[in-house]
Amino acid sequence: INNFDIIKEKDLSEYSGIILYFHLKEKKENLESIIKLTDYVKEGGGVLALHGATASFKSNETYKKMLGSRFLGHGPVKNISITGFVSFNVKDELYRHELNEDAEVILEGNNEPVYWKRKHERGKVASFSLGHKKDVFYHLDTVAILKDAIDYICKKV
Repeated sequence: INNFDIIKEKDLSEYSGIILYFHLKEKKENLESIIKLTDYVKEGGGVLALHGATASFKSNETYKKMLGSRFLGHGPVKNISITGFVSFNVKDELYRHELNEDAEVILEGNNEPVYWKRKHERGKVASFSLGHKKDVFYHLDTVAILKDAIDYICKKV
């Protein structure tokens, strides 16, 4: 979803999973959508947060609790060495996060988590923090990561 406000107007139970790809600051008009999204996950829905979505709504504890992480900051765009079930190099921003203890780190980039999964009540959440540079999404290994994440949030694994 790239228009976050639309969440409050949708019946989220119709979706197997929701992909968030935005970078938003918390505003009063977002609160209803944040609550609806987190309730969706609590009730068994799945969410994949991409890049800026992992750094959005920094002061909203409900959103951070659902993601299972807290954004700490990022450095400049630089070469990042990805390691885990796929290994490759990519040029991007490396976000730093503090993860909840229940987060399972799947991939790291330069010793920072870049892809992690967790359960949130009855639902599932996956986060992939790369994606500032669009070229990241053209990399075949990124396609494998996104497929893994989508399968996870949609309960296929």
